[in-house]
Amino acid sequence: MLAFTVRKLAISLFTLFGVAVVLFILVRVVPGDPADAILGQFPTDAERQRILEQYRLDQSLPVQFGVWLREAVQGDLGYSWYTREPVTRSIADALPITLQLALMALAFALIVGIPLGILAAIRRGKLLDYLCSGFGVLGVSIPNFWLGAMLILIFAFYLRIMPSAGVPRFTEDPLGNLQAMILPTLALGTAVAAVVMRMTRSSMLEVLNQDYVRTAKAKGLAPNIVVTRHALRNALIPILTITGIQTGYLLGGSVVIEQVFGLRGVGWLVFNAATNRDYFLLQAVVLFIAAVFITINLVVDLVYGLVDPRMRKT
Repeated sequence: MLAFTVRKLAISLFTLFGVAVVLFILVRVVPGDPADAILGQFPTDAERQRILEQYRLDQSLPVQFGVWLREAVQGDLGYSWYTREPVTRSIADALPITLQLALMALAFALIVGIPLGILAAIRRGKLLDYLCSGFGVLGVSIPNFWLGAMLILIFAFYLRIMPSAGVPRFTEDPLGNLQAMILPTLALGTAVAAVVMRMTRSSMLEVLNQDYVRTAKAKGLAPNIVVTRHALRNALIPILTITGIQTGYLLGGSVVIEQVFGLRGVGWLVFNAATNRDYFLLQAVVLFIAAVFITINLVVDLVYGLVDPRMRKT
């Protein structure tokens, strides 16, 4: 297990380094002059040169990357050009909203997706199976920004029972915070719930046809015991994998949902940093999201290795 852990950790670090290189290059090849973005449309040559020297933009890309990587390893990800604050502070301020949104959406996806997948599998070919499968198709087909707009239109403007935008801090107004997060959670988590439902149904159908499940049924065990203790436990491995992948999707999807609902989370930071060509902030936020995604997959791989020892040899 130790060798498996070390190998997976090395792959994760190499992947993160590759993401940092690609991200650094992509951010700098985007059209637009950062000096114009900072100083306005008509900066003088002296002002432009001062900005380039201040942020080392007059140096070659390898030198810029080397300096940025050295400082990033030391915990210094630079300063935002617009807020004049360390980007680590900006991320720390925005992170609670995004984490709360992602966790609530993930919880919603698991609470809805797994039971629906089980019901669809044990009722295969019945009306309930068609209804659950229909939810799975609709959930992955509807764009989350469109679903978010419809939820705002129905529950905020017509019914007036939910806020349309913004969220108070949980520490200041817990009930108001949870109420404001319901619609973003539904908009972000529905697609993931549909994916989890489809995977659960597929995995359960495969397991339910195994000999040991038929043996359990032949012994006279109650159907709920057969499903929960024998079938679901073995069907959880692919569900666990898809859940880890979809957790990364939730972080990426927050960029759009936070704009729709006016939430000042990490996704909101990404959008504004890209709009303002705020290099250091954009690099830091996207790299942070990538690091979280890679970490989640690393944890899933390690859990996979614990659950199924054969995976340690792959």
